[in-house]
Amino acid sequence: MRQNRKYLKRSFINLYMMFAALSYIIIFIEPKFAFSLHAFFLIWSYILIVRNGEFFPVMALIVYARAFVGFSAASGPVNYTGISVVNNYLPLVLFFLLTRGKFKPQTALQRYPWSYIYGAILIVFSVISGPTAIDVLGERLLPFFLFLLIIAKDFDLERLSHDFELLMKYLLFATFIVFLLPGYSEATLRYLQEGIVFGKESNASIYLGGSLRGQGPFWDPRILGTMCGLMLASTLSAETATNSRLNIALALGGVLISLSRGSIILTVAVVISYLTS
Repeated sequence: MRQNRKYLKRSFINLYMMFAALSYIIIFIEPKFAFSLHAFFLIWSYILIVRNGEFFPVMALIVYARAFVGFSAASGPVNYTGISVVNNYLPLVLFFLLTRGKFKPQTALQRYPWSYIYGAILIVFSVISGPTAIDVLGERLLPFFLFLLIIAKDFDLERLSHDFELLMKYLLFATFIVFLLPGYSEATLRYLQEGIVFGKESNASIYLGGSLRGQGPFWDPRILGTMCGLMLASTLSAETATNSRLNIALALGGVLISLSRGSIILTVAVVISYLTS
């Protein structure tokens, strides 16, 4: 009975991750469906967070934020900033409130001392710099402080890694499909230049040395490459990784289409570390 429940739960998580990936593909092709798909995805995610105290929907909402938020604001009666808060920050706040009894700050300080030291230095410099810190609060500072909160939680790290790999697996399948679509480069440039993705116009280049770069739902090749490097590290560090060969192939493919030099260096370092350990 317990095995059946576990199987059903994993199947349900797979269905959720698949819906997110398919929605990304559909929205890229037909942005007019963005608001409806995003609204359904938000409702589903909030139900999982409130009823089960799950963290994987929080991860999924943040990872797919740029694939949904801007397009949803452009196709529906919502404000970009408002829907961004509902997608990126409220789920985290809600999760922390519902699971506040599972914080273990002392354990986190022992495991990640340098992260918290860096956080303390950021706070000091933020107070000193004043207006400059306010300008980069949402884009640079707040995400890092949220990271410090996350690592203070008493997570099942094995399950967290498995959920992250599953999320990235579906994401990368969708990324490759979108990357191979006819007219991918023209559509990508149009969405960026019309201010749909970020809520404002962007002149970011989608080429490097004449080669087209994959963006993924992050709409940033560097983030795509970095996330693939993390997926590779998570897969290689697991003692019994499910579909490990497939995960490795997907992660390496994601790094290659991102053409991110930093991510390539990270990937080489991960592989060397694995081979020499």
